[in-house]
Amino acid sequence: MESETERITPESGGRISSVASCRQPTVWFVPLVLLMATASTAELMPEVAVYVSHGPVLGRLGADSVGVWARTAQPAAFHVRYGTNARALDSRSATIATVLENDNTAWVRLESLLPDTVYYYQVAVDTADGVDSDIFHFRSLPSAKQKVGQLNPDGLFDFAFSAMSCAKQSPTMSQGATQHATLLRDAGDKVDFHLVLGDWIYEQDRRLEASRWLIESAPSGTTMPALLQIVPSLAGAWQNYKTYYDNDRDLRQWHATVASIFIFDDHEVLNNFQNATVPGHGARDALFRDPALRAWRDYLGWSNPITDMNRIHFGRAQLESGRALLTDPAVDFTKLALHEGRTLHVHWGGPNAGYRNSDAENRSAISASIEEAGPRDPNASVYAIKRVVGDHMLELKPAPAHDSDSSYSIGGLDYFFSQQFGNAEFIGLDTRSRRRSPQVSDEPTMLGESQKGWLLRRLKESDADVVFVLSSVSFVIPHLSEGSTGIDDQSWTGYTRERGELLKAFESSGKTVILLTGDLHNAFSVQISERIWEFSVGPIGSLNRATGRLDGTGVPSNGPYSSAGLDTTIGWSTHYLADTPRKNRHTPTYAIVQMNNVFNSPDSKGNSRWVAFDKPQVVVQFYNASTGRLLYAQSVLVETPASERR
Repeated sequence: MESETERITPESGGRISSVASCRQPTVWFVPLVLLMATASTAELMPEVAVYVSHGPVLGRLGADSVGVWARTAQPAAFHVRYGTNARALDSRSATIATVLENDNTAWVRLESLLPDTVYYYQVAVDTADGVDSDIFHFRSLPSAKQKVGQLNPDGLFDFAFSAMSCAKQSPTMSQGATQHATLLRDAGDKVDFHLVLGDWIYEQDRRLEASRWLIESAPSGTTMPALLQIVPSLAGAWQNYKTYYDNDRDLRQWHATVASIFIFDDHEVLNNFQNATVPGHGARDALFRDPALRAWRDYLGWSNPITDMNRIHFGRAQLESGRALLTDPAVDFTKLALHEGRTLHVHWGGPNAGYRNSDAENRSAISASIEEAGPRDPNASVYAIKRVVGDHMLELKPAPAHDSDSSYSIGGLDYFFSQQFGNAEFIGLDTRSRRRSPQVSDEPTMLGESQKGWLLRRLKESDADVVFVLSSVSFVIPHLSEGSTGIDDQSWTGYTRERGELLKAFESSGKTVILLTGDLHNAFSVQISERIWEFSVGPIGSLNRATGRLDGTGVPSNGPYSSAGLDTTIGWSTHYLADTPRKNRHTPTYAIVQMNNVFNSPDSKGNSRWVAFDKPQVVVQFYNASTGRLLYAQSVLVETPASERR
């Protein structure tokens, strides 16, 4: 039966009197004021009412709470009205202010939710002339309390989630713009949450000048925030996210309906960025890490249970040639958390600091090359922080080589996290911020010692049946550029020692470990051992890579495969031979992962009786993101669940 829906008109102020049934994708008519929210809005309508320009977006989902994010066109305050009846949104969140320093973005938590329940919600702007958002809906997660019983003592429940990566939007180097429409149609009522495994954006629209951003984002006469005076390129990084939302209505609807967890990869910063903790490394990609991840936090990273990401410090300092001291009277360095792995970046500077354009139809005079990007700060580089000399002074290594007035940052590096859903633990890794490539370091690492130690502790401490390890880059399949014969520093195959340490820890944990990875531009199902699997998901937007070669020396489409000395079995892949032109490689994919823990065996009175499976099961399904067709499915049986390990 079709869902009953009423169109929203501009006169209705974005409100509805009848809504679609739960979890079915609904296409709302967008109020006129939202349709006018373009880059020239501030000039066209300088006195327009404050409105929600982007969002809402759902994150931090639980059985009794969820986070709701929004951006307002100008600094404002908003709250969220919500309830189980779309006509009676009788609960209200706290009020949260949006501020220029976060590009007018903020998020607020909805609390005291009932588990496994459909809620309707609306972002309400706290001004007399504010324009509220449309009404959207979501479902809270199930709870152990719902299904606990004699035959299910741990209160296990089934759940499902979707996963994707590589969502490039480009007229020449992506696979169109229908993929999120497919997700809405086919997965919106099937999944409890969503995973983005990196490259939600690619570098686009990043040269927005800070002065222009201020005109578009603040009332006239507003002073430029200190943060933008230090890092003007942050305006372009923010614009990148707004452009991606603006380009795809189905993408906006998806994130307003299904809560997400976001892992970043290289394109959230700059293509193939790494070595950002290697002193003396001066590549522009590494030096854009902190501004880019500040923007990622404001737009996506807020959704993850991360505590350290608020600690990026931006400042400005005078540097002197040959003098290894940095002085900044505006900050007390003794109060910053300068723990293991902290380095200081002197930024590249200039209008193209975060810019990369590799779209053939939109190529400008700016080279796509990282090093050919126009003016730079002469001291732009990575510096080790040797010690805090005083409240306002640091000793650096190496010493700056020039006199300069430089912007700098000290990055917050703990972007990794762990979150448990029922009997599954999700461990989100940061494979970029701490990475040291074997091409520049004698001690290459994907994770850094601190993160690796944390991961090994989580594996030992976890009581989960299944551990999902979220890595933005592939574990088994190499990610070499086509025709390349060099060292692979873009996947775990170039870090075999560290990969071996993790595999040993995965095996000894006694748990089933499933690696969910992205970045590869191909989908793969790989069995590493009886307990360890890798599923590489995506790309949902980018064109596919060629992984096979005509001479038979490439990665096979399936069957046995030795990955840098690691014997594995490829079950399935999206596969293209080297002679297939890039423009013809079209298999956009996403995955749905179903966790089967219980079944219902009603009693003699017909009452539900939830029974735990002897062994939980994980079913990974790959779908074509254009057609919705099932491409492949793999079942993984949990051999030793927690109930047997106790």
